[in-house]
Amino acid sequence: MRRFWDYDTSPYVREKIEHGQRIGKTAKRYQAWYCRCQPTAHSPYFSILARRCILVDAIGITRIESKADGVLSKADGGSVTAAEAVQEILGAPISLRNNRRLQAAMPSSRLPAVKTLEGFDFAFQPSINREQIDSLAELSFLERKENVVLLGPPSVGKTHLAISLAITVAQNGRRVYNCTLVDLVISLEEARAVGSLQHRLAVLSQHSLMIVDEIGYLPVSQTGAVLFFQLISRRYERASTILTSNKGFEE
Repeated sequence: MRRFWDYDTSPYVREKIEHGQRIGKTAKRYQAWYCRCQPTAHSPYFSILARRCILVDAIGITRIESKADGVLSKADGGSVTAAEAVQEILGAPISLRNNRRLQAAMPSSRLPAVKTLEGFDFAFQPSINREQIDSLAELSFLERKENVVLLGPPSVGKTHLAISLAITVAQNGRRVYNCTLVDLVISLEEARAVGSLQHRLAVLSQHSLMIVDEIGYLPVSQTGAVLFFQLISRRYERASTILTSNKGFEE
């Protein structure tokens, strides 16, 4: 028994048959439209649905179908170029994946909110080197296990920048943890009191990125400072830490 696509097989479906690939629903839908659009698949009747089937089946993610419809409509209307349309469609599953990673990471990361570099007002803080921050957002410091120190007076955006970098790390599937120095010291002191300090240090050393915020805002005890030093020593050259403070290096 011959299948309907055997009569006039499109190059797209034919290639799948030659490579022994499964002919899924999207391929069948595309083939049906291909047959309607003969003699050429580049005719004006080659519909948005047919092109969408190619993209969806090739990428293997059906959730971008609605996205592809809108983008291809804009491309047909001339509001975006073909290259821009392809980039937007192919970027849809990546955005979906990153958002899912972020949603999964938010509860355990203790990040207070989603803040991004796009939402930071660099014009309000001209003293901040935009190129340097953009370079940090590429996360090469994370691969090198380097630390980042953000210094400046209150309300200049140190926490916003730190959280933005952590958001980017979480979207890349890495573990992050956010805390203030006071909260961190309290948790370490409590772990020490019940005899689980080493376990707590080991857990905090596993995060690819840790933010320790508000260093110098409130004093900590000498014991707390020693515990904090132990944690930083364990993370040194093993994972990255972002430190924010309103104090200078000399303090």
